[in-house]
Amino acid sequence: MKTKPIVITLSIIAVLMCGFLFARSKYLSKPEKTEIITFLNQFNANIQLGEIKPAAQYFDEGMNKAMVNMLVNVLSNKTSMGGKGKPLFKVTLNTDDSKITFINPELATADVPATFHRDSIPDVFTTITFTIHKGGPNNYNIYRVDATLFNKDYTDYQNTVINRTVAETKLFSPQTLAAFKTANQLKARYDSILWFQHVDNKAWFYVVKR
Repeated sequence: MKTKPIVITLSIIAVLMCGFLFARSKYLSKPEKTEIITFLNQFNANIQLGEIKPAAQYFDEGMNKAMVNMLVNVLSNKTSMGGKGKPLFKVTLNTDDSKITFINPELATADVPATFHRDSIPDVFTTITFTIHKGGPNNYNIYRVDATLFNKDYTDYQNTVINRTVAETKLFSPQTLAAFKTANQLKARYDSILWFQHVDNKAWFYVVKR
């Protein structure tokens, strides 16, 4: 006789849990790919217009605001990586072609293609990954950013731009430029010039002759 109240209680709890889970799943329905692409396109529209504050509002409030602002400025072509100086090339996001992967009913990752462009220098294509959180109907935010590949490719392309557009006289000291010239002359006498270093204002070369 004592087991009936327990059975009834458990049944009520089970029904309430099912109702809660149903209501929650209805409210936090699985994000659709088209909804995420629309969200990313709206974010990208702010980026292209250089609207820094509106673009920053697409990120979760728990994210580091300084890092968010730096990323938004880089994507908007306001500053170079690190937040100092004007960019040497243009960054463009192609959110329409983002690859969406669903993690769970509330989270999805978006691999967003990006292009680095500078006149007379071949474009470089890379990717930045956003983790998108759905907080409710038509309520999304960027919960996490993985810019590891983006940062590496950005740095490599920036170095390429510098090497192809900045005069050697601005990149190297007169002493180093003189050492380069001497190294070219030594190539006629030795098989390889492995490296050189300056010691007491003199250039010393490590050479190989077979």
